[in-house]
Amino acid sequence: MAESRPKILIVEDEWLIAQFLEEVLEGLGYHVLGPVPSVREALTIVVSEMPDAAILDISLGQENSLAVADELMRKKIPFVFSSGYMRVDLPEPYSDCAILSKPISESELGKSLRSLVHRPEPQSSEHLG
Repeated sequence: MAESRPKILIVEDEWLIAQFLEEVLEGLGYHVLGPVPSVREALTIVVSEMPDAAILDISLGQENSLAVADELMRKKIPFVFSSGYMRVDLPEPYSDCAILSKPISESELGKSLRSLVHRPEPQSSEHLG
C-alpha cells in the first residue's frame, strides 16, 4: 500500500533539534525522511524519495543547506528554512523563502508545514448513491 502521509525531509545537524522536529512532525501525522545532518545525505534523499516538503537548517557545521534549497526549487518541492539567522541574512535568491526562527515552537512548525503541503480537496461531480 502506498504511503499516504506527506513526506517531510528534515535537514538538521543538531541532534536535539532534529529529534524535536521528528517527534513533532510524526505527532502531526507526517512521514519523516531523515533527519540528516549533511548536504550530501539530504540531496540523496531528495533524489531517491522525492519529499513533499522539507525543513532546512541553514547552517550545517562547516557547510550550509543552500545547495539543497536549490535542488528543491528545481524540483518544485516546497521548503522552509529553520535558523537562528534573520531573513535579512539570507542571500538574495532566498530572501523570499519562508523561515522559522529558532527556537521553533510546535504551533509555528505545524502551521508552516500545513501551508507547505496543503493540497486542495479534489472536486468531484460524481455523487455516491
